[in-house]
Amino acid sequence: MSAEKPIFNPILYLGVPNCFLGILLATNASYAWRALYMTGVTYTTYLSYNSSTRNYQADYIFGCIVMEQWVSSFQMLFLENPIEEWRHRNDKIHPREYPLWYRIYWCFCARSTLRGIGWSRSKLNAPIPSPSRAKFLVTRSARILGSLLWADLAQTFMSFYPDIYFSTSTQVFTDQKLWLQLLTLFGTASVAISGISMFYNIFAVSMVGTGLHSPMDWPDCFGSPLDAYSVARFWGKLWHQCLSRHVIGYGKAASKALGLEPRSTLSYVVLLLVGFFVSGLIHCGGDAMFGWREFGDSMFIFQIQALGILAEKAFANTVQRLGIRPGVVLTRAVGFAWVAAWFWLTARMFVVSCIKKGLADTFITPISVVGPLEARFHLLETIINYTK
Repeated sequence: MSAEKPIFNPILYLGVPNCFLGILLATNASYAWRALYMTGVTYTTYLSYNSSTRNYQADYIFGCIVMEQWVSSFQMLFLENPIEEWRHRNDKIHPREYPLWYRIYWCFCARSTLRGIGWSRSKLNAPIPSPSRAKFLVTRSARILGSLLWADLAQTFMSFYPDIYFSTSTQVFTDQKLWLQLLTLFGTASVAISGISMFYNIFAVSMVGTGLHSPMDWPDCFGSPLDAYSVARFWGKLWHQCLSRHVIGYGKAASKALGLEPRSTLSYVVLLLVGFFVSGLIHCGGDAMFGWREFGDSMFIFQIQALGILAEKAFANTVQRLGIRPGVVLTRAVGFAWVAAWFWLTARMFVVSCIKKGLADTFITPISVVGPLEARFHLLETIINYTK
């Protein structure tokens, strides 16, 4: 993170492109105008990656958000036709029959819904909330606070090991004791989950608070961990909730372009490879915030997930052909063990990449609450010393 970089401008890099996207979709602009827009949004994306929020973790998250905007824009302009193909649950007439101002608003809502809840293209794998607006705002605000505190706790723990977690570290965490490696993975995952949840709920509170969306448009950011007893279910049910519209949309478009039969084995392979390429590309946007040499650093980590899913699919098919019918308890026990082993092998590569970028060098929380408490009572230090 360089102090010489200009400050990240969310209005220029996110707000303005989304406004123009809504206008293009609402007016059914020609492909020439769409191509011109993509040229412009590519340029603003480039500019954003030469700026900084002055916080490493915020840089990474905003880098991913900007790339998601590029991916979504291309998808909505060239692979889909929202006005013709999408429907919202409140639509009484065809969207093209709405007046221009409402079509622009309609398209803006279509773009701003990360999960597609209430839309015909929804890929929902989580319960739909239905509280009152006031209750939703209170509970989600509480979750924002909880995410901040949890991230603060994880980052305070990391601060005890600057030689491992900071970008200037002289040690590699994979060379440490097993318990410290496990805590490293858990701490890194905690910070990632807290950061994503925080930004997701801030966006949810903003959209519901302004009346643009209803509470039922914003289910939980992540699915249930109890559903993640296979690598495929981990990504499909737990983690990829906010990206499912993109990974499935691009995967189906690629399969259709290749003329593959839907639900065929080859179509499934293409869906996986393209889907994880899109997911990797979005995360590469986070890489780019740390310099163009870092762009693509995350791609291999996400592409290899497709191999894990294909491996477990082949194993499951083999077991089925052999006539073996394990019970639900055994299936899930073996499944959870497999998922833990898989991410023990692959997630460590991502953690090493994050440490190298310096994601632990700065706190995502603007003010630390746990730090001063730890300085006074030394609870974490006592626990850490006891485990040594």
